[in-house]
Amino acid sequence: MMLVYIQMQPFSFCCYLPNFHSLSFCVFREYSLLFQLKQLVYGEDASSPVSSNGYIDPRFKRVLWYLIGSTKGGVNRAKILEIINTRPANANQIATELKLDYKTVMHHLKVLSENGLIITDNKDSYGATYFLTPLMEKNYRSFESILAKIHSNISSK
Repeated sequence: MMLVYIQMQPFSFCCYLPNFHSLSFCVFREYSLLFQLKQLVYGEDASSPVSSNGYIDPRFKRVLWYLIGSTKGGVNRAKILEIINTRPANANQIATELKLDYKTVMHHLKVLSENGLIITDNKDSYGATYFLTPLMEKNYRSFESILAKIHSNISSK
């Protein structure tokens, strides 16, 4: 059997197939539906929220502002994103480095994952390693600028 993992921002799915040449119509149909959904979300050319000229989709910036600047756990989420950007890590490593409770870190990882900022291949396993999504990697400068604005607002008060 072969594991086929298809990822399209912000959706992905995984399935086991006996061999690549025996893909069923059902899998193609699901892929086609996901592709059509991606076209609806990102536009007719199905490009990502960041265009070649550096334009960042304002919807993504709003998500970042909400998760980092507008919620009580934003500081911890920002620290988690910085750690994962430096190197992929599991929840226990993050909890130890930030001196936070493991369940608190798991909550923040779940929120970040649900909002498309981080990803893991095996989220149900204990040692699951988390990575930034390609979308977050492309928009990391936007994240840094939001952090700078938050820090400048705090220091000016």
